Parts: sequence; C-alpha cells; structure tokens
Amino acid sequence: MGGGFEGSAAWARFAAAAGPGDLAAARRLLAGQRPRKLAGLDAILAWAAEEAGVPPWLAEEALAASGDRAEVAALILGDPVGAAPGLAEVVAALEGAGAVEARAVLVGLWRRLPPEARLVVNRLASGTFRARAPAPPPVLEPGPERVVRAVMIQAAPAAREVTLALRRGNDLVPVARVRLDLAEAAQVFAWVQAHVLERFGPVRTVPARQVFELAFAGTVPNARRKCGLDLVAARVVAWVGEGENWDGVEALEAARGGPPHTPGVFGPS
Repeated sequence: MGGGFEGSAAWARFAAAAGPGDLAAARRLLAGQRPRKLAGLDAILAWAAEEAGVPPWLAEEALAASGDRAEVAALILGDPVGAAPGLAEVVAALEGAGAVEARAVLVGLWRRLPPEARLVVNRLASGTFRARAPAPPPVLEPGPERVVRAVMIQAAPAAREVTLALRRGNDLVPVARVRLDLAEAAQVFAWVQAHVLERFGPVRTVPARQVFELAFAGTVPNARRKCGLDLVAARVVAWVGEGENWDGVEALEAARGGPPHTPGVFGPS
C-alpha cells in the first residue's frame, strides 16, 4: 500500500512522527486522491492579503519578487496561533468546505499553521498540489553538497528566515527561503531592521547588499518558481558580508536532483 514513495527517507521521517490518521491522509494525497478545488490562486492571494492588512499593490510587489501566488499568500500572514492541526484535520476541512465556506475554512487553517504548511494548504485548495513521489521505491543517492553565493532580498526576523536570490541578467531571481542559524544571525537581523524598504506581514524587503554562501544537496524542477526549480536541503553556511559578488542562476544548472522536501510541518494527528 502507498506506492514507491514509502521507500524514501523523507517518508520514513514523516511516518516516525505522524499518527495513523495523518499517515492515511498522506497516502491518499500522494496517490492522487486530493480535495476538489475550492478557489483560484488569485482569490486565495487576495484573501490572504486582506487578512494580513496588506494593500493590493504591496501584494503585487511581493508576487513580482516570488512569482508564486500560493507562496506569497502563505508568507504575508502573521505568525501562527495555537496548536497546528494535523494533516488529516486539514484534508477533512478542505474536503468538507464548499465555495461559500472556502475563505472562512482557509483563514481558520492559516491562523494555526506555519508558512510552509500554509503553502501546502494553498496548493491543495487551488488544485495545484503536485506530489513528487517517485515509484518504484527510489534509491536516493545524495550528491556532493554544492555552494553558491546568493544575496539577501527579504527577511522575516521573527521566524529567523531570509530569502536569497541569484542574478539573471539585470534581475534578481529568488532561489531559497531558509532559516538563518549562523552565529551572526542577530547582527544580520539588526541590519535588516535598519534597512527596511517595504513590509508585508512579518516579511521585510531589504536592499540587495548582504551576501551569503548557500549550500544545497540537489535540485527538483518546479515550473511555478521564477528560477524553475526548488533547492533540496538548502542551508546558509556563511555570511560573506556586503558586496556584489553573488552568483547567477547558471550556477545551479549542474546540480543534481534530490529527494522531495521532508514532511512534518503539520501538527500531530
């Protein structure tokens, strides 16, 4: 039961922490049994912006930077409150909602979930959820960790997270939103607070000046992202400091594909 995805390391980590209800819900989702579409991504982003008190023009600015409506809708909301619902509860809420209740159900879930879980909810609600669950059972061979130099364009100090970008011609393309666990994190976020260009929800847009070394284990294609892929196991390994010596997106082209992201952003069932 469950197909080849159950042979992956990511599934093993999820299964070790999840209850029976969440395991059953995850199997159904990965097997293609997903809730019906509740709303389009334009509506979901508009609802999230209204809930967060973000004006439409600022939401559009965030969308221009991200290129992903589901992601922007997940990020512009405030910090979660209360215990996070389990995956089974999330799926049941989406399955039980109709067009009239869609906004209220989504808002109720958003308020209890962290941004990465909101993103999954937004994809499920909009019918754009796509599982990366290969079959037969995969053999996940981790390649050598690769490192690029990327520049910070946004930060969420409360969550200790930064959004990093690479060059594409004269533009900057976001490639990863990662937690900043360096010893210098407090110094970085103090710089962020002193150089805010725009605010939307907990996220701060800053000048593209602070450069970091970004390590990752591989890439997974994702046409919804401006850079065309997701980085696997991305993490910041060093703060380089101010400068303009960051890499272009071509630095990612030689990276190998890796395993899907690790589940576990929902609460226990």
